[in-house]
Parts: sequence; structure tokens; C-alpha cells
Amino acid sequence: MSQEIWIELSSLGQAVLLGICLRVGYDAIRIIRSVIPHAKIIIAIEDFVYWTTISFFIFILLYRTNAGALRGIIILCVFLGMLLVAIIDKKVEECCRKPLKKMKKKVIMSLTCLRGGKRSGKKQEEHPAKDTKKRKICKNHKDR
Repeated sequence: MSQEIWIELSSLGQAVLLGICLRVGYDAIRIIRSVIPHAKIIIAIEDFVYWTTISFFIFILLYRTNAGALRGIIILCVFLGMLLVAIIDKKVEECCRKPLKKMKKKVIMSLTCLRGGKRSGKKQEEHPAKDTKKRKICKNHKDR
């Protein structure tokens, strides 16, 4: 193939890769938001910084590959990369939902047992050792 075709394919590949990176970056922001509660103003600032940064990276890609000319195929490839990550995220979530729920229950039970039945930030509840299955779990934690 000619050199020009390789350059075009490289540009499209870079655009898809940029889309993947942008989606993974926003997923990281979403994970942080789910772990640490944010005020609406902080979320707005984070989004502003994220979109400004995205604009900068897309501009650099367009400038390097097309001398700054806006080409729809490049933007389409960026969205394609983002869509690819979204599809993979969905499949991984479907695959891992049940095991993660089970793991979450075990972690919460373990933490509850270690605290003696008290859950932070909530009303005091009965100790989980009232149930025989839960009593075994708590007994195992006390033995350690």
C-alpha cells in the first residue's frame, strides 16, 4: 500500500485509541464520584475540566493528522472508540454482577462482625450473629 493510505489508517487508529482513553478517563471519574460523594458544584467543575481537556486532545489529534482541518471520520472514530469501551463495560458488568454482589455481602458482613454489629452512620442494628449462618461467619472472624 502507498504511504498515504498508511498515514490515513494511522490517523483513524489514533482516533479510536483516543476515544478509548477518553471513555476510560470518564469512567474513572464516575467511579471516584460513586465512592466519594461530591457536591453539584464540584461535579460541574470536574466535568468542565474533563471536557476542556478532551477538546485539547482532540484538537492536537486533528492538528497533527490533518493540519487542523475538521474531518468527520476522525470524530466518528473517536466516538467509535468510546462506544467500544461502553460495550465492553456492559458485557463485563453483566458477567460480574452476581459475583460482585456476593463479595459485597461478605465484606459488609465481615465489617459488621468486626464492629460488633454496629454500622457506621446508621442506627444501631442487631448483631448479625442472631442468624446461625451469620454466627459462624462472625465466629470465624473472632478466632483470627
